[in-house]
Amino acid sequence: MFDKFDSNKVLQPGIGHEFGGRFRSRRSGRGERPITVEHYLHCIFKADPMKLPQSSLRRNPVGDLLRFQLWKYAVQFFIQIDEISVQHTHVHLLLRCYVEENMIAFLRVFPGQVAQSLLRAGLVTDTPQRRKRAQRKAPIKLWTQRPYTRWVVGENDYIAVKKYIQINEMEALGVLSSCDRYPEREPARGVRIS
Repeated sequence: MFDKFDSNKVLQPGIGHEFGGRFRSRRSGRGERPITVEHYLHCIFKADPMKLPQSSLRRNPVGDLLRFQLWKYAVQFFIQIDEISVQHTHVHLLLRCYVEENMIAFLRVFPGQVAQSLLRAGLVTDTPQRRKRAQRKAPIKLWTQRPYTRWVVGENDYIAVKKYIQINEMEALGVLSSCDRYPEREPARGVRIS
């Protein structure tokens, strides 16, 4: 299941194996997306909650449509999905693919098709703005950033990311609160716990 980890090729956080999201705004993050078939990939797709009905990706019918598109394109591009968590504003995925071109195609096609299908179903809205007739209407932009991707290297990293995604899912379901996630933390100053 896991490839042997070569200690000579130590990957440091933020250097070479992360791409998209906030890293895209830096000059170093504007290169080609690093994709490898040797490791799992943690992906995060962030949506603009103001464009969604009920401000959520989780609620029906948006959640059902998103999951349908996810499985449709995972099968089409031979993507192995180990963990999924659809949050209100973003989607976490833990993926593995054995063909680089398929992973690149999935990361390009999936968010675009989700946005198009939500638009066709009338589930994505835009704040009405007064525009001159001569101006073209700007396209509705569902995703706030490009997908964030990070290589998951080694068994310990895989287990940590998998647990992280499961905890996120439990928080979204309301089973856990963010306070339960870090019980050893002290409360902020001025906050009284009774």
